[in-house]
Amino acid sequence: MAFLAAAAPFLMMAGSVVGAAGSLIGGMAAKNAGDYQAQVANQNAQIARDNAARAVERSQIEQQNQDRLTQAQLGTQEALQGASGLSLEGGSQMLTRKGAAMLGRLDALNVRQAGEVESYNYKTQATNFEAQGKLAKAQGQSALTGSLFSAGGSLLSGATKFGASDFFKTKA
Repeated sequence: MAFLAAAAPFLMMAGSVVGAAGSLIGGMAAKNAGDYQAQVANQNAQIARDNAARAVERSQIEQQNQDRLTQAQLGTQEALQGASGLSLEGGSQMLTRKGAAMLGRLDALNVRQAGEVESYNYKTQATNFEAQGKLAKAQGQSALTGSLFSAGGSLLSGATKFGASDFFKTKA
C-alpha cells in the first residue's frame, strides 16, 4: 500500500505524458489526413481542368462535323432541286437553301456553345476541388496546432498534480 501511495504521483505524471503523446499523435495523424485529402482534391482539380480542355476540343470537332453535314445536306438539296427541273436561281429555291444553311450553322454554334458550357462546369468543379483541398489542409494544420495545446495542457495538469502530491510534502 505504501508503494502505491509513493508511486501515485509518478503514475499521474506518466498518465499525463501518455495523454500528451496521444494528443500529439492524433494531431499529426489529422494533419497527414488533411494533407492527403488536399493532394486528392488537387488531383481531382487537375482532372477537371483536363476534362474542360477536352470538352472544348470535342465541341470544336463536333462543330466542324456539323458544318460538314450541313454542307452535304445543302449539296443534296441543290441536286434535288436541279434534278426536279426547277431553276436553282429561283427565289424560293435560294431561300430554301439559305434557310437550311442558317439552321445548319445554328446547329453548329449550339454544339460549340454546349462544349463551352461543359468546359465552364468542369472549370468550376476544379475550383471547388481546389477549395476543398485548401480546407482539408487547413483543418489538418488546425488539428495539429490543437493537439500541441492539448498536449501542453496535459503535461501542465500532470505537473501540477505531481507537485501537489504528498511526495514533496515534508513529514514532521
